[in-house]
Amino acid sequence: MVLVAKNIYRQRIILGITQKEAAKRSGISNVYYRKIEKGNVNVQTETLHKIADGLNVNIRDFFQDYKKIKARIN
Repeated sequence: MVLVAKNIYRQRIILGITQKEAAKRSGISNVYYRKIEKGNVNVQTETLHKIADGLNVNIRDFFQDYKKIKARIN
């Protein structure tokens, strides 16, 4: 899950938003979001989908080499 945590962090930075904003967009608590980014929890698939939606990426992007992640603009 370390790769997933790093990719979630990187995508948030690409978007230029705070952890609090990312958590809000994802519909999860700020505390839980911080734990996910730090890699301190095992994240359920449903939560990963929420985060992917909130960060505007495909869930597959969390499992790829970070160089392949591209922010999508709506």
